[in-house]
Amino acid sequence: MNLTKDLYSEIRTKLESITDFKYVRMWNNQFDRENVNEAFQYPCAFIEFEDVETTDLLNNIQHFEVTVLIHIGFESYLTEDLTIFDLKQKVYEALGNFTSATGFFIKFKWISDRQNFDHDNTQEFIMTFKATGKEFSIDRKNPSITGYITDITINQTFD
Repeated sequence: MNLTKDLYSEIRTKLESITDFKYVRMWNNQFDRENVNEAFQYPCAFIEFEDVETTDLLNNIQHFEVTVLIHIGFESYLTEDLTIFDLKQKVYEALGNFTSATGFFIKFKWISDRQNFDHDNTQEFIMTFKATGKEFSIDRKNPSITGYITDITINQTFD
């Protein structure tokens, strides 16, 4: 298991399920470097891992907190185009509270967003998410996790 790689793949899959996006990849400052980067179409989303902080727990288990930025790009020639807010809402719905299936027990939370106000025909909206969880890959006693409990029913009778 590879925490960053697995998390990136899962985020990318969720963003690619938003049919409005024509391109989803890892962030490499594409909006400022369009002339030297791989060509892409709008609207698009780019995934950036800003910080990964860890705390050691017992038995080679680590608690981690990772900050993930989603850069949403939208091209418009209108003076005011509110479509960017629709895309932002779809990203929030896709990522806002998901629990990762990678086996790292990740809980993903939306923290903030900001808009880049210095643009011509390309708008950029940046959403910040925090993922927290536990990393078990170097714990030699870690049992393989094959499923999650989703519903528990407790029947209790009172005399």
